[in-house]
Amino acid sequence: MEAKLTPMGDRLLAEKVEQETKTLSGIILPDRTVNAKPRLAKVLAVGSGRLLDNGKVVGLGLKVGDIVVHSKFGGIEIEVKEEKFIVLSEKDVLAIRDGETMEMEKLKLLGDRLIVQPDAPDAATKSGIVLPKSIQKRFYTGKIVVAGPGRWRQSGIWEEMKLKKGQTVMYARYTGMDFKVSDECSLILNQRDIITVIE
Repeated sequence: MEAKLTPMGDRLLAEKVEQETKTLSGIILPDRTVNAKPRLAKVLAVGSGRLLDNGKVVGLGLKVGDIVVHSKFGGIEIEVKEEKFIVLSEKDVLAIRDGETMEMEKLKLLGDRLIVQPDAPDAATKSGIVLPKSIQKRFYTGKIVVAGPGRWRQSGIWEEMKLKKGQTVMYARYTGMDFKVSDECSLILNQRDIITVIE
């Protein structure tokens, strides 16, 4: 990178990581399959962090070289001296990939994010309660497979993650973002999106 670009505040500068467009056996994947994969980017520079109301600056929890998973429509693509980059804010980053391959259990989530494996729509609770059809249309259940550490509230107070891996939770129908890794369909949600824990 010839030009020196310094992201400000809670932003980071990254370059896209190209996705595989064919399988190991040489089968070319259709665009819809490639587009369903998480968006990856390599971090090139990190801003100073997010400024809270109490004057404290909270770092991003990212470092140069990290491979991050970001939201489909997150970030701004820029071009400087014929080099293409993407500028992401902290809220655009869904997870950090740990290792060379995408494995659900090895993803490090930022803030109060969760990865939830949805249950079948007509699944019963552990205690045998079958949810009525009217509720199934509005609410879904699933199991938490990865949980973030918590988040800094804008007021400057650290909010611990109250939810943890293995819990079954209920969430609203149109909440979260679809997330697919190794043919596993999941959702990325925030802790505040969870309606209740089911035991």
